[in-house]
Amino acid sequence: AAEDDRAGFAEAAELALALQSSAERYAETVEQSRSFVEAASAWTVDCPAWLGRHLAEPLTLPIAFGALSALHAVPVHAAVLGFVNAAIGQQISVGVRLIPIGQRAGLALQARMETRIGTLADAAVAANLGDVSGIGYGVDIASLRHEDLGVRIFRS
Repeated sequence: AAEDDRAGFAEAAELALALQSSAERYAETVEQSRSFVEAASAWTVDCPAWLGRHLAEPLTLPIAFGALSALHAVPVHAAVLGFVNAAIGQQISVGVRLIPIGQRAGLALQARMETRIGTLADAAVAANLGDVSGIGYGVDIASLRHEDLGVRIFRS
């Protein structure tokens, strides 16, 4: 998006959607993306028409986040660091509510993870597609099982 690479963006967006291993994972990321794009519209920015069309279509959350970060000229490392930190924070928030570990313990856990989050962001920024792609059979099977559960605590 930052380089106005329409074909590259379309290819990345298509691949990211294709990698969703279940209907649940697909729906989750598309819904999160749609919500993120809508919420981010509060911060206006000039958006090329081609990208605006893509942002109105089903996208994965990481693709939408990356596109909007680029439009707002957020440096790549800062964007990746924020994305990873938010994702981990969301999981800790689930733990605070379900385990329960309590808000103070949850925040302490997040604080202890800051160095690891930074290291992960460094690795992600330096990675290429071959470095970050792979197969996670366990996660895929859990996702397939999860989408058939009758009782759901969190919408996912």
